[in-house]
Amino acid sequence: MHEKDYLDAALAEGAALAAGDVSLDGPLASLASVPGAETLLLGTSVYREPVEKAALLYQVGRPAPEAGNLDEWRTAEQRIHEILSRADVPPGEVDIEELPEPLRTALAPYWDIEPIPPVRADDLESALDACLASGLLVTDSAGLFFVPRWTAAELARRAVRDDRRDDVIAAHGRAADYWRWHLQAWARGSAAQAADLSEVHHHYSQAYGLGDLASAEDLALSSFVLATILDRLGRHAESLPHYQRAVSLRRDLADETVPETLVRLAESLNELGTQLSRMGRAEESLDAAYEAAAVFRQLNAAEPGAFESELTAVLGNLANRLAGMGRTEDALQLLLSESIPVLRRLAAADPETHEPDLAHALTNLSPLLDQANRQEEALSVGAEAIELGRRHAATGEPDRVGALAAALDNFGGLLAAADRYEEAIDAGAESVSLFRRLAAIVPAAQSDLALALRNLGATLAEADRRDEAVRALTEAVALYRRLAAANPGGYRDSLAAATRQLEESRDSPAGREP
Repeated sequence: MHEKDYLDAALAEGAALAAGDVSLDGPLASLASVPGAETLLLGTSVYREPVEKAALLYQVGRPAPEAGNLDEWRTAEQRIHEILSRADVPPGEVDIEELPEPLRTALAPYWDIEPIPPVRADDLESALDACLASGLLVTDSAGLFFVPRWTAAELARRAVRDDRRDDVIAAHGRAADYWRWHLQAWARGSAAQAADLSEVHHHYSQAYGLGDLASAEDLALSSFVLATILDRLGRHAESLPHYQRAVSLRRDLADETVPETLVRLAESLNELGTQLSRMGRAEESLDAAYEAAAVFRQLNAAEPGAFESELTAVLGNLANRLAGMGRTEDALQLLLSESIPVLRRLAAADPETHEPDLAHALTNLSPLLDQANRQEEALSVGAEAIELGRRHAATGEPDRVGALAAALDNFGGLLAAADRYEEAIDAGAESVSLFRRLAAIVPAAQSDLALALRNLGATLAEADRRDEAVRALTEAVALYRRLAAANPGGYRDSLAAATRQLEESRDSPAGREP
């Protein structure tokens, strides 16, 4: 909502109340005889910002899955993306009228499809007319609907006073449903997703604060997902309280007789540990990782074999935390005595499901072996990870192609550390090639491509192939610039590091760090 609209509404409302010209009793009484009007007004009052008509529909409507068209909408979005990509139209806002006629014709069947919420209401229009006529619900200059904040606060106060707390809780629940639909239908990019999820989280938080204990898991989940997206945006300080809240809620919800509650707790602890590590809070990070591992060990003890795969994943993160604190031998002991043997056994029994996990674990194990001066073992483990990765990347699935590319990037670093530069360059170049192919169809892989180019540039510089190093690093810097333009917090540091690396490669005759 435009700031002026808020100001105008607030001034008008404040002046009227101060003059005694307006009492809520009269306008509210005018709504009593109109079906759905009071529900619509209270429901609209819980939104924190002006909303479209679909948000009002959620407040007075009933679920009707057949009314929604998200699948059709997503198909149309995908077709539009494919058509524009084939025509080499750059990403971003597109004005269809400025496109060539053949392209407009190709886009026409999909362009005007808009998402429809899976909700129906018989009395929205009459209820809306009554609310607008009462002056308690207003519109802004963009045609969005809102209840002025003082009126909204008074409506909530009266509802609680009149023993209608459940009505306010229900309104917040419906508002959360609306924002979840809006997230699926409209949110494009992490910033928009974070904005919508903030609203989902707000409404669950309000419901929980009003005593709705049934919303606790919804609040925990929205906290957890919001935290991960804020992380993606580089907004780590903002994400931490949400991870902590998810853990706190899920500790309260944990029930040994319901394994799913323990799994959710362990997953939240695992991510909290990762976030604390990013923020330099190593001891707290390690505590969270140990607790996550303890929960999965408890689950495995209660139901042997049921949670082994999940346990190996959190053990891998625990090993990373230990290694990050300089406890490489402890990390290796954990992986070699517990995690890797379990993964090998699982992979032998079900290669299709578990070999990719084994390959990922071996990719992470090899640098630790290298740090412990066990170079030959590191190279052997890295080579095994690539062999497994090739087998599964043959399917062409993006995740598996990305895993092979990451294994090759890692192996290139190991080879370079062993002064086997030509082999290292071959591995790095193949990694870049795979990530380049992947980034063409999965935009999120652009950051992986940029990192692989940085690492290849470093190896080329070490091999005294300065011109090739500069080309690789120049491309990496260009990629990071684009990524940082869209997400400054997420890529500012990487851009700065890649830029320094490029300058050093240009300045140093051997391409090495002075």
